[in-house]
Parts: sequence; structure tokens; C-alpha cells
Amino acid sequence: MGISQGYLYVHGSISSGNEPSSVFSGNFFQTGAASSPQIFPPCTCLLSWNSSADTISGQRFFKEFSTPTKKNDALLFLLLLHMSQSELSHILHTETNSASLSFQILEYLQTNHSQKITSASLEEVFHHNFDYMNRRFKQYTGTTIFAFLEKYRIEQSKKLLKSRQFTIAEIAENLGFCNAFYFSRVFKKHEHITPREYQKS
Repeated sequence: MGISQGYLYVHGSISSGNEPSSVFSGNFFQTGAASSPQIFPPCTCLLSWNSSADTISGQRFFKEFSTPTKKNDALLFLLLLHMSQSELSHILHTETNSASLSFQILEYLQTNHSQKITSASLEEVFHHNFDYMNRRFKQYTGTTIFAFLEKYRIEQSKKLLKSRQFTIAEIAENLGFCNAFYFSRVFKKHEHITPREYQKS
């Protein structure tokens, strides 16, 4: 669909101050063969500029583009397209940061699995709310933070059990479990046998 086949209507307001900003929203109305205009979803965006540094002020913006001409339609369409691309770039940047945070948490859990790890300690390390971290972690790993930590500890315990160099109590302590009984219960939940049975198998 060419630009000449429709109009892009934009409206907004300008705030006063040294650095005025305007909020604009617009719809592209398609005209042509259809009996009635087709209204595309509205696009809302925020413009900010410094009037002392920019050649165009908010007042001039409205004066320049208030007349619906093909040129203005095209320029406004490109303006909103540029803003949509900027918003997409922001979303991608946010997602990249979320993935990076999840990887950092995973690496921290693997490195410190023998230590006591709590939601409060993770918040102190990563400076994020635990619920937020947990959601992001699950988004990228498919499991929650503590479910991953528990499974990772069990996998490490299996190696230690097979080495036959440590008692079950020592393994439990070395892997951050509060006691041997709790370790045995968690181990059986995952492996369906007790640590001692696994060690003998």
C-alpha cells in the first residue's frame, strides 16, 4: 500500500519548559476501493527535543504538518515508523539484559552451590527483586531458581556418592543441605532411591 493511498492523522500536546516534549498518537486511514476507511491500530510515542538546539519547535511542528498533503503524510509515516523501530530496539535491549541476568544467576548458582543461598542473598548479589529474577530465570531456563539449584546439587551429590570418599552427612553439608535427613529426602524425590542405595548400586 502506497503512502498516497491514505492519510496519517497525528494529534498531541506540547508541554512548556526549557526542553518541551510532545506526546503524539496517530492512525493510518487506508482509502481506495474499500467502501469505508480501514483504520490501522493506533501508534503512540513520545518526542523530546531541546528548542535551543533543534531547528524545529513544537509550534512549528504542528504548523508544518497540520496540512494533510502527500508530502506531510509520508514524512509523518516515516516519523512514526522510526519511533516504532526505536521501541523495538528498546525491547530487544531489555530482552538481552534479561538473558544476561539469567546467565549470571545460573553461573552464580553453579559456582556457589555449596553455600547457603536464599532469595535475600540473591537480591543482595544481583540488586533485583527476587520475584523478578525468578520470572526471568524461568523464562530462559524453563525452571525456577531454587528448582535448578536443587537439581544441580543432586547431580553433584551423585558424583560424590559414587566416589565413596565421603559420608552422606559430609555430602549433605558440603552441598548446602541443612542436614543429612533433608538431603536424603530431596535425593529420593529426584532419584526414587535413597543416597545410600544409590551409593551401593
